[in-house]
Amino acid sequence: GATIVHGVSPPPPELEYAEYIIDGRGKLATYGFVVGIGDILDYALHSMGLESASLTSFSKDDVYNLVTATLANLNILGVTSVVSLLNTNHIHYASVIAKAVCDVWTRLKLLIPATVEDPIQIVREIKKAIKDEDAVNEGIISLGLYISRGDELDRIRLSEVVSLLDVDIFVHREVLNAVPQTMLRDLAEANLMACIN
Repeated sequence: GATIVHGVSPPPPELEYAEYIIDGRGKLATYGFVVGIGDILDYALHSMGLESASLTSFSKDDVYNLVTATLANLNILGVTSVVSLLNTNHIHYASVIAKAVCDVWTRLKLLIPATVEDPIQIVREIKKAIKDEDAVNEGIISLGLYISRGDELDRIRLSEVVSLLDVDIFVHREVLNAVPQTMLRDLAEANLMACIN
């Protein structure tokens, strides 16, 4: 149940007649188990039987502990990477979430919705709050910008987002289908990472 060797060349002689060889051309392989959840805070509250509105009574330390416990629990269950689209109502907790991720070391791709008032500033604040350079360098915490509506493409300076902030751009498929070809080239140059259905 483990990957022993990977590469593009023929397998070494001792593995030439391996029991199971996967042709991975055109595939993306990741280690561990990746889970995509909506908002990590909503997920954490739901797992405790609480409503999202109850978060207003939590201190930032409470939110930090909640996220830390949730990520640790996911890790125990075998999850090594989480992708989470932060709810616009929880955007002010983004830096607290980033700190918790750096302390637990469960990989998190935190997507910031482009619908927030100033997504570029939000990303800058999160990056400023991350004190653990190793967590950034090892890809434990990474950020993305999620574009769900076409008008967001007009409002956001994609080249600035990518070049200054080093974030990935995620675009909803319906938006991508409606984007003019010239803008698609700009998106590709701006490090377009994924299209989410």
